[in-house]
Amino acid sequence: MNGEKLSLSQIACQYGFAVGTIYQRYRNGARGEELVEPLRHSCGTRRARPTSSRWTMAAG
Repeated sequence: MNGEKLSLSQIACQYGFAVGTIYQRYRNGARGEELVEPLRHSCGTRRARPTSSRWTMAAG
């Protein structure tokens, strides 16, 4: 990453990802900056967490 040689564990720790996430991305062919790119959803945007009155009622 950025000219440094890092282990997958070091990359995960440095960028705040779970080691399993980085390992999975590496296994799927991601290299370099691709390993730490934000998750892309199929529609191209992140989905908002659904809000519902039952969630509010359960919490309070």
